[in-house]
Amino acid sequence: MKPILASTLFLISTSAFANCENLKSCVEEASVISGVSYIGAVDLNQKNFISDSFSLNKENVDKSISVLLNQHGYTRININEKTKLIIPARDVRYSNIESINWTGDTNDIPDLSDYFLLTYPLKNQESLPYMTRALRPFLSRYGRIIEQVTSSTIIVQDTGLNLRKIAGLIKKIDQPFDEQKVRDIEKKMKHTNRENKSNKEGHGRKRNP
Repeated sequence: MKPILASTLFLISTSAFANCENLKSCVEEASVISGVSYIGAVDLNQKNFISDSFSLNKENVDKSISVLLNQHGYTRININEKTKLIIPARDVRYSNIESINWTGDTNDIPDLSDYFLLTYPLKNQESLPYMTRALRPFLSRYGRIIEQVTSSTIIVQDTGLNLRKIAGLIKKIDQPFDEQKVRDIEKKMKHTNRENKSNKEGHGRKRNP
């Protein structure tokens, strides 16, 4: 009877992993599949919605767990090759995360919801003053961006998935400075301001008796 009982318990345990009903069981199953151990002082008992047609496997396990952790407000950082630490995503700024010295190829950025630190030296220094202002609205909740003026470098901390989008925007913004275009814009703005001022003065005179 004992061998049968042990076998039954094993099947129940395996079934629980396969269902992936909560975050903890998903992480445990991912650990078995990938051989990567997870540690962390966090509560992973939150429920998941997982369709019956979905199952973790070697091809999707890394990205799937990365996305699930992100959805529950967590992220993971590397301790070593076979160990990852799970932390609240809001604390990622205090953690040592992987750096990416990006040279322009979006494929160099991992397609994951883990956080990375992307460093990019601008090709056109003139774009630096307005780069961070233009990109800040596209950051995720815990994303950060700073500019290093002395080296004309942009540093962005965000999820890999969001960094891919931001990297595409950086390439579009980091263009040669067109002085003529700027002069045309400034001339147009001055003309518009003069018209607005003239209209206001005209309305003011009409109101006078």
